[in-house]
Amino acid sequence: RCFAPLYFWLFTTGIAQGQALKSWMNDVVGEEHIIKNNQEELAFLIDEEHYLALREHQTNSLKMVRRISDGRVVVVGSGLEESTRSKLRALLVNNKWKWSESVFRLKKFKKVTFLVSLVSDDTIEIQEIIDKYQLSHIRSRYYSGFGTKSELTQLAQFGSVRYISLASLEAKEESRVIDLNLNPNRIAKVHAKSPHLDGDSLTVSVKERAFDPSDVDLRGRSYLSGLESADISSHATEMATVIAGAGNSFITGRGVASGALLTGASFEVLFPENLSDYKRLNIHVQNHSYGTEVENYYGLSAQAYDQSVIDYPTLVHIFSAGNSGDVNPVEGDYAGVGAYANLTGNFKNAKNVLTVGAVDTVGRSQFFSSRGPSGDGRIKPDLSAYSMVGSSNSAALVSGTVLLMQQQF
Repeated sequence: RCFAPLYFWLFTTGIAQGQALKSWMNDVVGEEHIIKNNQEELAFLIDEEHYLALREHQTNSLKMVRRISDGRVVVVGSGLEESTRSKLRALLVNNKWKWSESVFRLKKFKKVTFLVSLVSDDTIEIQEIIDKYQLSHIRSRYYSGFGTKSELTQLAQFGSVRYISLASLEAKEESRVIDLNLNPNRIAKVHAKSPHLDGDSLTVSVKERAFDPSDVDLRGRSYLSGLESADISSHATEMATVIAGAGNSFITGRGVASGALLTGASFEVLFPENLSDYKRLNIHVQNHSYGTEVENYYGLSAQAYDQSVIDYPTLVHIFSAGNSGDVNPVEGDYAGVGAYANLTGNFKNAKNVLTVGAVDTVGRSQFFSSRGPSGDGRIKPDLSAYSMVGSSNSAALVSGTVLLMQQQF
């Protein structure tokens, strides 16, 4: 009997995943094709193992542009002959392979803020897209705009467009008061047994509003990045204290990595910083104790954070799972399953980040802590840590612990 709820959840999760893939293929498989630089290039859905075999033998110019959760990939190129297509069971797909799940659910005439990734050496076409859709630059290849589903259909026809998604761009902090306890996760034991582990000389970036650099527990170990918010908040100061407080104010002011350096970045832009900024500031951990609304899909900001880690493999992005654990999604592939799939922000669905939930002193999940699965069925959160007030504090504990691990290893 005790396994029945788990079985039901796994069963319904499997059904939702299968239905989602079937729905996606029904919308995407078709005869349209993309045009790039006046040269025809077709997009196909094939098994990833077939793509890797083709690439190994260098028999064509295919490029993988999207991975689908069941082991298939979307490839673009002009080197797949009819006989090869039949042998590989390659399916021709239309431009909607560029859409995230959120765009498919969009009502036809509703005008929304969208995000788009532009990747091409054709600067003329990119400028044409920017001008036509009045796009605003966010980071590197990422832009935002405002339009209808019909306009997004037209936008997807450009070869330079690689991904389109919707997203809430308004962040909010995800806990209210400091709740620093280093015992439940054995961090106090680490301090006692290995007092040399304090994060010395390592730098953590706290991405949200700015923390107070004059705070007695942070003073002398923080520096300006040029990326921080103009607004100082108590929440950011508390997160910085959990991560790296010196303990000068009181025992509850000593964080996990009391010797680490701190800097900040604003969450007004919900995308990772530029690679050059992470390297310039020598940042290898970035804490993200904030969220948006419940977004149960892999969107463009999730993709951006995955790419950030691919570009800079020693960087660890750590996100709070969210405090919407009692929310039952009313739309999407997991609608009606119960209080699951309620991560607050599509970036928390990323694959190369740590999304952190909250547990009590004996490791039981907190009722308020958001949980997965991710939009494509992966288990979330990736791990959990102590907090009685919000998953923000849990993420901060993990950020400090990662600093200790980086120092040790």
